[in-house]
Amino acid sequence: MDTFAALALATEAPHDGLLDRQPHKRNARIIDSFMWKNVFGQTIFQVVMVFITLIFGREIFGYDYPSDMGMYMTEQYLEKNPQY
Repeated sequence: MDTFAALALATEAPHDGLLDRQPHKRNARIIDSFMWKNVFGQTIFQVVMVFITLIFGREIFGYDYPSDMGMYMTEQYLEKNPQY
């Protein structure tokens, strides 16, 4: 139960300003608007990067596939190309 609180206290550098800070209100939000912007921004970035990798990954990383290879290896493709 106390693991995350202990990590938070152990990783924050001690200084006198922490003792002078007022406590947060009981109904204060844990995740504020700045954090939400970061979460959504990171989500959009990662989704875009995944789609770019899926669509252009062969060209970016230099993989060479046969030109007759479809998006999925169907039964007909596997019959014609037993090496796969």
